[in-house]
Amino acid sequence: MSHLRPAAAIAALAVLPLLAACSASVSVGDNGFDRSAFEERAVSEIDDDYAKTGRTVSTYECDYPESEITTGTAFTCVADIDGAKVRTQITITDDDGGFKLTTDDLLYDMPTVAKQLAQPVADQLGGNVTVNCGEDVKALTAGSTFQCTVVNDGGATRPLTYSVSAGGTNDRWEVN
Repeated sequence: MSHLRPAAAIAALAVLPLLAACSASVSVGDNGFDRSAFEERAVSEIDDDYAKTGRTVSTYECDYPESEITTGTAFTCVADIDGAKVRTQITITDDDGGFKLTTDDLLYDMPTVAKQLAQPVADQLGGNVTVNCGEDVKALTAGSTFQCTVVNDGGATRPLTYSVSAGGTNDRWEVN
């Protein structure tokens, strides 16, 4: 028997919050948009957001438009955080190089997800269980799912499907 269960409390602890939106600025200057200064500032903003988790951006790559970057220009960048690729949307907000950064992905720490799922799954199934969702960090979009394995005291395994919601606030899980 499977039941779709809310996972809001789990998501609150397992989803590593990455900038829902932030604003910063870099100099546009006489020679145009300063890409290096922009990337440095964007990485700093993301790293500041993850300071409590010990995770940092290892690379940050942008798909810059071929046209001049001015107010209203939008483009996508990708931050690599512990091997997870987090897509960020950038919009230039003013002629002084101000920008807004939002993310398309939520970063999930899989060992934390498993730890937080263990008790609610045990409550549903009765008895002690171990949940394994992997050892990595994953960048996931709303509507995506991932699989975990539930193991009971007798060694029997069952799959668990975890569904990601927008913002991670209405995530759900189901033991199959």
